[in-house]
Amino acid sequence: MTQPADATTGPNDALPQDVRLCIGNFAVHFHWRMDRFCHDVAFGDHPLLKSVEGTGEDVWPASAPLQQISVESIGDRCVALGVGASGTSHFSVSVEPESFTDNDCTIRFEWACRSKEASTDPRSTYQWPAEHRSLIDIAPESSTRQDNDGASICLRPTSESGPTYVWAYRVTVRRPVGE
Repeated sequence: MTQPADATTGPNDALPQDVRLCIGNFAVHFHWRMDRFCHDVAFGDHPLLKSVEGTGEDVWPASAPLQQISVESIGDRCVALGVGASGTSHFSVSVEPESFTDNDCTIRFEWACRSKEASTDPRSTYQWPAEHRSLIDIAPESSTRQDNDGASICLRPTSESGPTYVWAYRVTVRRPVGE
């Protein structure tokens, strides 16, 4: 597991620091891009699944915008916790390893969005390259709908009644052959 870390800037730092939630040889990396964190799920230093982000101009970005991330110890586990905002909506996420061996790892993502807007479309979108599909399984929970267009995968809440929307899914990553 990883030591607690946080993604806040210090007095001399221009941008938030990258944050890693390590699970053996597997990891979720959070990287600052423009005005938010993006993330990827990786084996070692090889990203296998990458979040698709939006910009500050998007009414509803491709993925929930996160401006703060930290890795916290909860019991005997480390969990990544994040929050962010866009317009009148607030977002949160918890990323928790559920199981891992030397050959695979399952990570649970649980997102929430609190919105004052009547028309909402909170979601998580990932680039899912064909060459990595045999290494990754994505299992949405009952609160979550999954759409796949061939190059990317989008997970969003099944409930369309707010003001709070929740979606959750598990990502299982397998060790690449020869690694």
